[in-house]
Amino acid sequence: MPTCNPIIPAQPKEARYGIEKLYTSLRLTRAMYKEIYGEEAPAYDPKRRIKRWFFTDRVSDSPDTNLLSVPVWDATTRTIREMGMKESEVATPNLPGAASYRKYVNPASTSAVIVGPDAGDKLEINGATLVDPVVAKSVVDEINAALGTAYELKEVAAVWPWNIAYGAEPRRQMKMAEWDMAAILKNRFAAGVGAPGRWQDQGALGPVFVPEVPNDGEQDLRPEIPMPCRALLPNERIESGFGGLISIVRTDLTVDEPAPGTGALTAEQDKLLRGIAAAVGVKP
Repeated sequence: MPTCNPIIPAQPKEARYGIEKLYTSLRLTRAMYKEIYGEEAPAYDPKRRIKRWFFTDRVSDSPDTNLLSVPVWDATTRTIREMGMKESEVATPNLPGAASYRKYVNPASTSAVIVGPDAGDKLEINGATLVDPVVAKSVVDEINAALGTAYELKEVAAVWPWNIAYGAEPRRQMKMAEWDMAAILKNRFAAGVGAPGRWQDQGALGPVFVPEVPNDGEQDLRPEIPMPCRALLPNERIESGFGGLISIVRTDLTVDEPAPGTGALTAEQDKLLRGIAAAVGVKP
């Protein structure tokens, strides 16, 4: 599991800035997670709300019982407040989007050949008919656990007097009962190595793996877990601006404000209104 610690951001040298400048974590997407950590983010868990951050700096031996307090930005109350969460919740993100799984590759090229009793008797083998014995065994175990069966994995021998010369090829021709193991692995990993699904016993066709279409959270309408924030500094205050826009104001720097009682707009508000007017075709 990747590690991620909160980072207290430096105070911007600006008179006004957005609340995101106080975040102690990046607001993650699945693409960002993979780019940063070099691996796929954990699959979205529909039992949890969307959570676009995680901290692993306080992980202990009891992550499901220990409660932690994390300062977060509460957009409803427009305050920075302490939020209590289990340690396990703090330490894991819950990012929406479909998880991608590594493609199963079983090369057709191989150094293995079928050789006959006479010199020069040699037949090529399609490498795609061979399987990694370790991977094959893990899938057979998975099938037996899912279906309550007791299938065994067996290596296939060439028809006498022919023989298979594998050489440096680590893969082997194998079967589970009467079914070809290469075909079983191709079926199991059709949606990617590790993709979720279930095994079905289809009689003479043997065990067939049916991939699931998991809930990816893209339609989750519940509020996301708030983003973690640093506390306000003595020279900062939260201000609701035009259109409900939240900003942080530095009280020690000059902020472009209208003269009291004039009803005038700040330069920022005037620019925003002019942009809206231009977008809808209204002349100022």
